[in-house]
Amino acid sequence: MTLKGDHVSTGRYYVVKWGSFAAVCTIHTFVYIFFNHFFHPAKYYNLATPLDYAIPLIPAWSWIYEMLFIIPLAMGFITDIGRFLRGCVAVLACCAVSWVFFIVLPVTTAGYRPDTVDITGPSTMLLGFIYFSDAPGTCFPSLHVAVGMTTAFIAIHLWGWRGFIYMLANIMVLLSTLFTKQHYIADVVAGTILAYVSYRIFFAGRLLERYRIFKTAD
Repeated sequence: MTLKGDHVSTGRYYVVKWGSFAAVCTIHTFVYIFFNHFFHPAKYYNLATPLDYAIPLIPAWSWIYEMLFIIPLAMGFITDIGRFLRGCVAVLACCAVSWVFFIVLPVTTAGYRPDTVDITGPSTMLLGFIYFSDAPGTCFPSLHVAVGMTTAFIAIHLWGWRGFIYMLANIMVLLSTLFTKQHYIADVVAGTILAYVSYRIFFAGRLLERYRIFKTAD
């Protein structure tokens, strides 16, 4: 399939592009929900360090935390369908590796993040909703970080210094996972490493070049 250059205005191009994006989001969401709410291993691990406990809980960062659900839309600016699909594969690779870790090294923030949140305003209300909807498991590596940083590495690859603006937004999201007590430092480090490896192999590397659909216009 060739959908590059002068084909970006065709209906088929948009179906493939946004259909792939929707498929990645759907797979990620439903598999994550399964692990987060229905997978109950016999033993969980706590990776908290003294440095983790030194990081304060700041409810206002919950707004930044939720930005992850908006930031990946910037990938829509990638017009080359081959590159776009490589990005989709890189994100799915992050998810797949994380799912394996959720099984073999189940990490929880239970006992680390607060059990309840005193509602004193919009920020604490949002933080309470995050805690309510996201069980204190499926922590290592942080998918919140891995997904965002994968797209950030791609942005720098494609857009140079302008991509660093996008990277800055994802670094803010990374920090939000710590200030909301959703993740440990180890989760964040592992998520960042996973993101870079996935980017290098599936987006910047040549692994997918043998398949026509992933070929780029240049």
